[in-house]
Amino acid sequence: GSASLGVAGNASVGCDEYYDASACRGPPISVTYGSGFWAGRVCEGATVSLGNYSVANYSFGAYERQQAMTTCERTPPDDASSPEHMTRPTAYMQGIVGLSFAQGPDRRPRAPDRGAAAAA
Repeated sequence: GSASLGVAGNASVGCDEYYDASACRGPPISVTYGSGFWAGRVCEGATVSLGNYSVANYSFGAYERQQAMTTCERTPPDDASSPEHMTRPTAYMQGIVGLSFAQGPDRRPRAPDRGAAAAA
């Protein structure tokens, strides 16, 4: 599974709303899945929220290139995730979030090692 968070990072991926990847100072990042890929820059220091849960100083990817990862207003028609290929063409996806987690020896979710993540 994936634990990566990637969001649209410029208008060229076809989204009207995006996080400006040109403001990100982290290293390049590229993530490949069986169905496609995204590539861009690591952004650091943002607060990321999912529902009522927020994480400060989170690192994530703002992608500048993608294939079959984003369904937005102007995703090119030759992309598998173009709105014209979707059953709900106005249900836009402007990013991807992985929800994988590590399991401890008792097979229960284990909190990430924040020291290792900060050093990476």
